Amino acid sequence: MFFDCQMGEDELTWYKVDWLFAECYMYRRIVGATAKTKYLKTFDFFREQKIEGFNSQYAREQIRDGIRYMLAVAQKLTVQQEKETLEVLLKAEAPIEGARVLDSFILCNDLGLAIESFFLKMQDKGHRREFHIVLDNAGPELMGELIFAEYLLQTNLAEKVVLHGKEYPYFVSDVTKEDFEWTLNELNNLGDVFRTMYEKLSARVNTNQLVFRDHRFWTYPQPYCEMRNVAPDLYSELSMASLIMFKGDLNYRKLVADRDWAYDTPFKVRR
Repeated sequence: MFFDCQMGEDELTWYKVDWLFAECYMYRRIVGATAKTKYLKTFDFFREQKIEGFNSQYAREQIRDGIRYMLAVAQKLTVQQEKETLEVLLKAEAPIEGARVLDSFILCNDLGLAIESFFLKMQDKGHRREFHIVLDNAGPELMGELIFAEYLLQTNLAEKVVLHGKEYPYFVSDVTKEDFEWTLNELNNLGDVFRTMYEKLSARVNTNQLVFRDHRFWTYPQPYCEMRNVAPDLYSELSMASLIMFKGDLNYRKLVADRDWAYDTPFKVRR
């Protein structure tokens, strides 16, 4: 319905339509072509690519190191060190040292302000400590979010972590509920420290501390500034969050409505 309203009666081509709309529409057409079939209605055309990304030796090593590092940091945490330890974790040089070389490419880093806002809300006794993550890619990236979620819950920095994924296979590697469940099961199959992580995350899921949601809005072409009107239920839920983390290029494009902003336009102007 939302796609039809925006398309109107004009004949659209790749060169006559907004890129973001065209991409969203393409994936909607793919799922539309298989949704009514007998054998393909739940088929993920991109599943093998996502599995290969998770199963590479490099990815496994990074995930293993990330789990061990998170567990070590969480065990050392004291109440007095909460804020400082969270800052260290988010800026840590270990275990993924390669990410540090990208710091110089960050145009605007308001991490400190985000942490300040998060801890101010934590001090409000009437505010539930919910941390929301709008996901991007499956595979090692999803594992990074799961490790971070377990850290927040284990250290009582959050009472609940909500992961927002896609309703159907989208933009090739975006996380669906099936990807989330497959990842947890794969951790159990791998054994070692991976199984330890599986047991922790499964317990969080069973107690509703870790929740996966796949609201249909995340696959709509509308920018997020229209969420309040298009998906008021989702807007209301996100409004209750202590902090929301948006991951990836697609989320960024939708946050800024994919417009041709001048590079130095401050975010305050875009509200």
